[in-house]
Amino acid sequence: LHVIPASIRVKKKERNIKTARKNLEKLIKYYDKLLSELSKEYDLIILDCAPGLDLEAIAMMHVAGGLIIVTNPDYPSVVTAVKAVEYAKHLKMPVGGIVLNKVTNKNYELTKKEIEDTLGVKVIEKIPFDKKIPKSIAKRIPIVLFKPHSKASIAYKKLAASLLGEKYKRNFIKSIFRIK
Repeated sequence: LHVIPASIRVKKKERNIKTARKNLEKLIKYYDKLLSELSKEYDLIILDCAPGLDLEAIAMMHVAGGLIIVTNPDYPSVVTAVKAVEYAKHLKMPVGGIVLNKVTNKNYELTKKEIEDTLGVKVIEKIPFDKKIPKSIAKRIPIVLFKPHSKASIAYKKLAASLLGEKYKRNFIKSIFRIK
């Protein structure tokens, strides 16, 4: 597993449509070349980008073979997800599913059914809210290694298995004795 993060540079919003279009074309070429090289070594490449539809996210959508949308179960996040689904349809890109993140199952959250009905896309996994995640981020240790038996870790492992076309099997003995 190798991780190449999305850009962390803060960029000034493009106000000139011609400049924005040129920058988008440059990003598309860059990501297309990067994916061409990486696909020689990897069977599966996951492009992770920041929430929203900035130029980088749009460029990634142009070169990706499919889209999985990660969203929180709240109105502002789902509105952004709707935009991503609509843009994917415009590109004729398959949307493989929705991952609901930071789920608390409180009555003020949108339900899985409401989100599926709104987006017209199936929820493939629900990741529960886990207060240990900020601590794992601060320590720079993925939650699946930091707290491998937490509900969030298990949900991430199920998601990873399903993306690989496999079924997640939890080792009962390891989980009882908290063995990694």
